[in-house]
Amino acid sequence: MNYFLRFDIGNIKLAAPVEEVGEIVRPKRITRSGKIAKYFIGFIKLHKETVPVFDLHEFFGIDPVERFEVIISDRNKTKIGVKVDKVLGIITAQELQSYPEFVEPERYLQGVIPHDDGAIQVLSFGKLISKQRLMAIRKYL
Repeated sequence: MNYFLRFDIGNIKLAAPVEEVGEIVRPKRITRSGKIAKYFIGFIKLHKETVPVFDLHEFFGIDPVERFEVIISDRNKTKIGVKVDKVLGIITAQELQSYPEFVEPERYLQGVIPHDDGAIQVLSFGKLISKQRLMAIRKYL
């Protein structure tokens, strides 16, 4: 059995493997920074650490929401926050289904989980936040 954290970005249903999730936080604000790597919108303070926040809204071209949550993931010993609309809980699947042959998914998408209210796409935070993005963000920490 595989476990995934389910969350939404606009009307996109997504999930990530639970092993890529450290914790979920609801910061009151994100400290904005004009000089930061692409798709990173700023920083939050978490346990006396400065954590950069990757904005999935901007990445997917979706209007941001006022209320949001941040999923914390550890990427090569660097904590990264991923801004989402709402975390919906843990779901399970025996295995991921592949995308149809006529669909060429982005490299950060791992597969699909069939669910009662439609298919949920599974993404990898590790593949989403590339080594280049991580190196670019480390100079701001």
